[in-house]
Amino acid sequence: AEEPAGRGFLPPNTQAQVSLPTAAATDVTESGRPLRELAGARGLSETDGRVQLVVPAGAYTFNLPAPR
Repeated sequence: AEEPAGRGFLPPNTQAQVSLPTAAATDVTESGRPLRELAGARGLSETDGRVQLVVPAGAYTFNLPAPR
């Protein structure tokens, strides 16, 4: 099962760095799709137990696995 990790909206002509508290990008989805399929995202990295990336303008709902 997944739980929402964050929702956000970025206005046109902006971008944001996103940092999610999970060790593997394969654990994260955005609107139900694998994070690696997110159009326009760049700089995806997995460091120190966090997944980080830069996303362009748009609306996002990131989900992580539920804690066990």
